[in-house]
Amino acid sequence: AQIAEVQDLVVEQVEVPEWGGSVNVRSMTGLERDEFEADIYSRSKGNKLDMRGMKILLCSLTIVDDEGQLMFNDKAGRKILESKSAKSVNTVFEVAQRLNALSSGDIEELEKN
Repeated sequence: AQIAEVQDLVVEQVEVPEWGGSVNVRSMTGLERDEFEADIYSRSKGNKLDMRGMKILLCSLTIVDDEGQLMFNDKAGRKILESKSAKSVNTVFEVAQRLNALSSGDIEELEKN
């Protein structure tokens, strides 16, 4: 019961000047992290991992509204993020990466597996 009651998702407000303000970025749930990894694995061919769209995917699974609800986690939402500047997406990605303990070593591990 104690575990069920704990609110362990972290939200951080991130300033994105190119977007004229800030967005809320939160840590992923366990299921969202699994979906993130499964999506990347599903694009692999042989032992070569296709990392295209990885930053957009992570941003779509971590940008939330003030109530903590994902804002860009569908096809239309991802399309919006895909059209934004690499700089602005990278600003959000770096925070999402840190909040979700997703290091470059984790990315390399995904590639190995």
